[in-house]
Amino acid sequence: MEVRPVPRPQEPRPEPLRFVLDVHLGALARQLRLVGVDTAYRNDMGDDALIEQANRERRVLLTQDRGLLRRRALWRGAYVRGAQRDAQLTDVLERFEPRLAPWTRCMACNAPLSSVAKAEVAHLLRPGTRRTYDTFMRCPDCGRVYWHGAHSGRLERIVTAARRISVVAVVCAVLGFGLAGCTDSGSGDEPAPTPSQGQTVSPFTGLPARPGPVLAVKVDNVGPARPHTGLGAADIVYVEQVEGGQTRILAVLSSRLPPKLGPVRSARESDVELLRQFGRPALAYSGAQSRLRPFLMNAPLYAVPPGKAPDAYVRDSERPAPHNLYIRPARILADAPGASKASDIGFRFGAAPPGGRQVAEQTVRYPAARYAFTWSPQDKRWLVSMDGDPARTTDGGRDTAATVVVQRVTIRDSALQDKLGSVSPYSETVGSGTALVLRDGRAYDARWSRADPESGTRFTTPSGEPVRFARGTVWVLLTGR
Repeated sequence: MEVRPVPRPQEPRPEPLRFVLDVHLGALARQLRLVGVDTAYRNDMGDDALIEQANRERRVLLTQDRGLLRRRALWRGAYVRGAQRDAQLTDVLERFEPRLAPWTRCMACNAPLSSVAKAEVAHLLRPGTRRTYDTFMRCPDCGRVYWHGAHSGRLERIVTAARRISVVAVVCAVLGFGLAGCTDSGSGDEPAPTPSQGQTVSPFTGLPARPGPVLAVKVDNVGPARPHTGLGAADIVYVEQVEGGQTRILAVLSSRLPPKLGPVRSARESDVELLRQFGRPALAYSGAQSRLRPFLMNAPLYAVPPGKAPDAYVRDSERPAPHNLYIRPARILADAPGASKASDIGFRFGAAPPGGRQVAEQTVRYPAARYAFTWSPQDKRWLVSMDGDPARTTDGGRDTAATVVVQRVTIRDSALQDKLGSVSPYSETVGSGTALVLRDGRAYDARWSRADPESGTRFTTPSGEPVRFARGTVWVLLTGR
């Protein structure tokens, strides 16, 4: 028997060919819009809303969630291969061979761009741009302005390569896109991205985002709980030591919500102190030790365990218990209508501090767990590994971080024990101490300080200057001193 490869482009293709992307493919959405492909995308859409839009507008749903593609109600969808955006773009171009029309769509909202007289947008431009350029395009929907900058020739060469289905490397840093530039989260040496209408800059990532409530989720992290689902949507990922020297993750979300996240496990006493700096966030967890439950319910947060919001939790029959409990984040927040919105917790973003030392990989050890962060110059991200294995998600590819913080804290015994009699550790996050900050392939010695539970955590150089993080997801590992 002969097995032949699937021909590309795939036939038949719907006409007109247009797409809708799930919440984890925002970078791919921007690239498709850049080359002129009609691409609908919002970072707050659940599964049902995605299917409804795909069916109503006859769009092909692109996703990395195989379960979503198995939904019978979906008229047409495709699994996107590749963990990084360039590989994903190449996969879509090879498979569907869409008509490319670069510079014709708004990267922020997908609307077709229109020519606009310079005089109409002059008040939006920086002095140097007003002096140098005369031809502009504007999005009629969101008002964003674009122009051919100094690197437009390079963009054309990239688009030509895309037409030939070769190496497609469409990154905002080489586009010369104006308005205020693109919204990629590369090195902190680049200008800060400017939010589009209705957005602000997230205090958690330094990236444009719509203001949203804060949701914290306790995530299971032992071997049988991996790979995770939805973790790539987190703005901040905290790693905490628990019983037996193992670790648990506390994922903090605000900028975007995945359709599903988990597996979810139980809360700990020290979570309350850590979360006080976020105001009054929502906390999703599977349960807690009996003596801890009243403390959580009376804490300054919205405690949302399964008993309070049963429709927000779901079991995965293909995973063994107890590593099979997941949340639907939007439903959790529906049960916490007063949850605080994202606000300043002390993080600062921008250019890297002077000095530092070049680091290709950094290992962080706990008594019974090990993390490694490997710098990828191509991705401009730290690639995460757990216990020697690459950390991946079921819906977003490899776990990555723009900044990694190793925060050395006092880890003491609490007054609580788990059901096996092991004492629960308590990580003290109020006070001060030393830290190591990883960004852009370099390591920087730092100090951290937090005056009281309501205050944010400041990270400074030994001389007292703020340590600025690279824009994007931040991983904070709370380790012993």
